[in-house]
Amino acid sequence: MQRILTFLRDDGNPPACIEYSWVPTGIRHHIQLSPGEVQDSQTADYQSATNVQVYVLTQGDDSAENWQLPSVGEKEILHAVIAVSQRARKVTGTVFYSDASSSVHTVALKFERRRCPTA
Repeated sequence: MQRILTFLRDDGNPPACIEYSWVPTGIRHHIQLSPGEVQDSQTADYQSATNVQVYVLTQGDDSAENWQLPSVGEKEILHAVIAVSQRARKVTGTVFYSDASSSVHTVALKFERRRCPTA
C-alpha cells in the first residue's frame, strides 16, 4: 500500500531536511529542501505503518530529533505531513489514518545546528 510523507515549511530561505522511517519498517528515507523550496513529498510501498519515526529534522540552524508521531501507534497511516513553522519555532506532524481520522503531534525546534543526513 502506498504511504506518503509530505515535508513543508513556512520559511524557504535556509536549506532543510528530514530523515525518517515508517514504523515498523525502520528503512530510513530522506527529503532535502534547497533554498527556495518549501515542500516535497515521498511515497513508499509498505504493507503496514502505524508510526513515523523522525530521526532528525533541520531547518537552517534549528533542529528537532528522535521523535515519533503519533506517540502511540495503533491505526494504519496512509499519509503524514511534517510542517515546520520557523515563526512559531515548532514542527507539527499530522497523520491521516485509513479510517479517515487524523492525529496531530507538535515538537519544539531547538537552536542546535545538525548536519543534514544524506541518502
